[in-house]
Amino acid sequence: MNEQMTRIPCRNCMPPVQATAEDIARIIEAIPEERRVSDEEYNDRLAHCSGCEKLSEGTCSECGCYVAVRCARARMYCPLYKW
Repeated sequence: MNEQMTRIPCRNCMPPVQATAEDIARIIEAIPEERRVSDEEYNDRLAHCSGCEKLSEGTCSECGCYVAVRCARARMYCPLYKW
């Protein structure tokens, strides 16, 4: 299956919502620029998450969020305080 078409379940949503990589990219683009972190900070946050044992198919099993979205938003933090 095409990676961009793979649906990723949101572990926080009831009933579960599923999003593709394209959906997640659109969500991030919809965040007002003043509420997003810089590209450098975004990439640093993603790097921390990519090596985390709680990362599961693009979501954080600690809090259930889409990691890419959490990393993009200013005023957000890692639920394990890694960033």
